Amino acid sequence: MAAAEARLRQEKVKKFEDFVDRRLKPDLVNAIAQRDNLFQQQKTFLDLKKNIENLEKNGVTSMRSMVNLGSEVYMQAEVPDTRHIFVDIGLGFHVEFTWQEALQFISVREARLARQIDEYTHLIASIKAQIKMVCEDYNIRIQRRRLELDTEKQAKILEMEVEKQAKMFEIKVANAKTKAKEVALASMMTGVEIMKVDLNTVLTRKRPWFENIQADMLKFDDE
Repeated sequence: MAAAEARLRQEKVKKFEDFVDRRLKPDLVNAIAQRDNLFQQQKTFLDLKKNIENLEKNGVTSMRSMVNLGSEVYMQAEVPDTRHIFVDIGLGFHVEFTWQEALQFISVREARLARQIDEYTHLIASIKAQIKMVCEDYNIRIQRRRLELDTEKQAKILEMEVEKQAKMFEIKVANAKTKAKEVALASMMTGVEIMKVDLNTVLTRKRPWFENIQADMLKFDDE
């Protein structure tokens, strides 16, 4: 019975651990990664917005820039007209916008990104709450089981103590009965009869009593 209960507890513990490790934690990691990606997109659009505003504020219509060709190799490039720019709208597509069109598109994307970030933030908080709830439930179950084990242990100790006291009481009762029989026997036998008793015929448990009585009577006779 105890082995079956221990096996059942181990299975429950494994289910808790599997649910947390294989379901909740991967979901949490994925949600955090998705939100970080949204944060990065938000930062990219914020930087683009600042650059467009600076170009518009300073009236820059053409410019030169260093373009990364890859492997940290750069070359100088000239932009003859900065008033039209290509913006990545997702899925590898780029659309040509004027400054005002680009700023309007960025505002729409920023609002959408903010909503998505808020949704993932709530999702992350929900997953963390689930993990905490599962862990707390697991800890409560463990503590409850420990209390049950302590109670069972105390009950077992109490039961053993009661059995010990009962056995001691039985021994005392047996000793009292034996003593009563010896007293009754002594009251029925005269001193001469006691001296005539052959110790070899006396029960082993009664022999010490006869030996002590006979020895005391011999001492009395010597005196």
